[in-house]
Amino acid sequence: MKRNGRNTNRIVFPLGGIGTGSIGLAGDGHLVDWEIFNRPDAGRLNGFTHFAVRAERPEGGVLDARVLQGDAPPHVLEGVTAAVNHGHFQGPGFGPPDERMAGWPHFRSWSFEDAFPGATLRFRDPSFPGAAALTAWSPFVPGESRASSMPVAAFDVALRNTTRAPLVYTAAAVLANPWWGGTHRNALADGGRTLVASSGAAWGDEFGRGDLALAIDPACAAAPGAEVSAQAHWLRGAWMDGRETYWRNLLRGGALPPRDYGDAPFDGPDHGALALRFPLAPGETRRVRFALAWCIPLRSNDWDRDADARAAAAGLENRWRNWYATQWPDARAALRDFFARAAALERGSRAFARALRATTLPAAVRDGAAASLCVLRSPTCLRLEDGTFYGWEGVGAAWGSCEGSCTHVWNYAQALPFLFPDLERSMRDAHLAHDVDARGAARFRLRLPLGRPASEGDVFPCADGQFGDVMKVFRDWKISGDDAWLRAVWPTVRRLLEFAWSPANPHRWDPDGAGLPTGRQHHTLDMELFGASGWIAGLYLGALLAARRMAEAVGDDAFAARCAAVFARGRARAAAELFDGDHFVQRIDLRDKAALARFGEEAVRTYWNDETGQIKYQLAGGVGIDGALGAFFAELWGVGEALDPAQVRAHLGAVLRDNFAARGQRDAFNPWRCFATDDERGVRIATWAPGRAPAIPLPYNTECMTGFEWTFAAHLALVGRTMEAADVCAAIRARFDGAKRNPFDEFECGRHYARSMAAWGLVPAWSGFRFDAGRGFLGFAPRGRAPRALFRSFWSLGSAWGLFEEGPRGAVLRLLHGAFDLRALALDFAPAAASLGRRRVPFSLSEGELRFDRPLSLRPGATLRLELES
Repeated sequence: MKRNGRNTNRIVFPLGGIGTGSIGLAGDGHLVDWEIFNRPDAGRLNGFTHFAVRAERPEGGVLDARVLQGDAPPHVLEGVTAAVNHGHFQGPGFGPPDERMAGWPHFRSWSFEDAFPGATLRFRDPSFPGAAALTAWSPFVPGESRASSMPVAAFDVALRNTTRAPLVYTAAAVLANPWWGGTHRNALADGGRTLVASSGAAWGDEFGRGDLALAIDPACAAAPGAEVSAQAHWLRGAWMDGRETYWRNLLRGGALPPRDYGDAPFDGPDHGALALRFPLAPGETRRVRFALAWCIPLRSNDWDRDADARAAAAGLENRWRNWYATQWPDARAALRDFFARAAALERGSRAFARALRATTLPAAVRDGAAASLCVLRSPTCLRLEDGTFYGWEGVGAAWGSCEGSCTHVWNYAQALPFLFPDLERSMRDAHLAHDVDARGAARFRLRLPLGRPASEGDVFPCADGQFGDVMKVFRDWKISGDDAWLRAVWPTVRRLLEFAWSPANPHRWDPDGAGLPTGRQHHTLDMELFGASGWIAGLYLGALLAARRMAEAVGDDAFAARCAAVFARGRARAAAELFDGDHFVQRIDLRDKAALARFGEEAVRTYWNDETGQIKYQLAGGVGIDGALGAFFAELWGVGEALDPAQVRAHLGAVLRDNFAARGQRDAFNPWRCFATDDERGVRIATWAPGRAPAIPLPYNTECMTGFEWTFAAHLALVGRTMEAADVCAAIRARFDGAKRNPFDEFECGRHYARSMAAWGLVPAWSGFRFDAGRGFLGFAPRGRAPRALFRSFWSLGSAWGLFEEGPRGAVLRLLHGAFDLRALALDFAPAAASLGRRRVPFSLSEGELRFDRPLSLRPGATLRLELES
């Protein structure tokens, strides 16, 4: 999507790998939010790091030079920065931070165009004799988790000579050393093509030790007419000496004069610069690639004050290496690997971006799904030393928000399992290995350092997370096709479900196996429900259905039969007791204090309201956005029908009618967080008929949180209500338009909130995507396609991904990356013929599927055509 003017004001586009931390590309072109130092750090700037361009006459004489930035946005000019960055002469009343470079010559007009995993800024100014562009990207290729976890950002500076005379141009890059105080060091390497900024051997905090490296692509440096120059250091001095001398050097023309203080100590900030100078004929364009890498290898659990003691008690040390540091021991190593494979990494990343753009999904769906992937690059996500993926719920300005790959939040996040299933499965493995106690109760937050075992005393399970995990194991098994993995984890997965019935479960979810959870049920809205609800019951029923199918697959027939029996009872009861004719409800007598008393005095103190004589924080008869959530997960992941489909559709209609504030928020009372205000549209968590709301209802009930909204929209699409789904999606993205909020950071309880990756769920939901890698099966049933229209969508099972098209003449399945042996295919029509390339392939129709006589070995570029009779 292309944005300009005020719609670039709030843009910060994260660059980096999965689990490496990120650097933000602001909407004006500046590099902000340097969050690569093993903690969130919103607002952190790294000195005067920037890119600049210059034009001069061949015979000498600089025509113009300016930094590759547009006008600083209004909130920057006000001088309001993150609280953690306030110094003695910073913040309100002192103008913008010097490092934002608002007073340096920059471009008058610019635009920002994102195509994840990259973004391009295009610059124009009447004083600059040429057109300039900056494309920033980091490798991101679905299915290639190593390549997509590189601590690297590439910056491609493109310059075009728009005049009628030959000119000489320069693309320059400046890197600040983030460490200073006398031990830091700047050095040039690779013949002056690479600048390394390191903390220095004597740096006191081992967890802060590391290095950054900035380099010019060797191919660009070796191009005809190219001249590389470098400064290991700006002039060391006081006040503005360094920056004034640097700019004077740039305006002088020619090569940058060398300056290198070696290892001489300096108790101040250091900068270095690289430049590539080259001639351009009229109309000619050249691209210069710079790449920036980082390595800050060691980290620890620094958010829990007792982490050292707790780790020691488990025989562990509270420290580990970032996974990327086990692959690339320093920043130069990461750059060498990147440049060696840059062409392939760029092809894969661009192919993914093109495939997303090629879909016919509504613009807001494409935009939201792609933008949600920025979470994977953000400080929300870590990769631990053994490669395990770990995620916060989100992050604040200087802290992580809610630790531990929280199971109920990550239930909603759909990007990782379909794009990087190996990383998603590592979350399952870590959780099942370390978080499940002997009873089958699971912590819903993984503790770090990795390896701290779960025990009965430190486990408080959440019902929605625990039931969701059972379904997620089923999903991950079907995506991977790995039967051996399922057999290995099955005993623990079985205990997760058995805990619902166990007499050792103090929360009494379903002690009699009656089919509905009715006890104390902790959930993602941070409190507990008492009594049965469509919300938690749907997740439980989905877990029962998934467990039955997994038990059958591993030969645990007795457990499969038990799950089937409990499921049958529960589904019948849910239809009869939890659907009121309009929507799914929670069956509870709010005046029944005894419902709390059986869980102890703590439950009574927390949930009983003496003034009104009611139980607090319940949904009761309200319309909850997640009332049919379990049915959505079960359908999307191929588990089956957890709830009655007709009742599910009715419930979605009720949410659309009552919770979707289609005319804005102005007349609604919201005592909770305001994620949608004034005339902004959004879907609220819960609503009640007039006079029917509990005195103190469900927490967050008036909020519009995007993760819930995206999930609701995807469920609408899945049941065929695509027009309404598109409208909900448009409402969400209108709030994140770049003017009011950052379109690449949908927040909830913190920035870069993991639940926002629910947006990716719209991609498989809209196409009716089904999968079973173990038997080589794919299925598609596009939602909302007009009879004579073309539908095109992206599909992915990790390393294998491509496009699916369906139109009036048939369908086409394209593989763009990876490999897949296709044995069966389900469509919403019966084709008359199939061909792979130019070769006809025989098939038979059985149980609604095309069964191929021999597996079709699909490789990149393969095109399978399914034709209707002419």
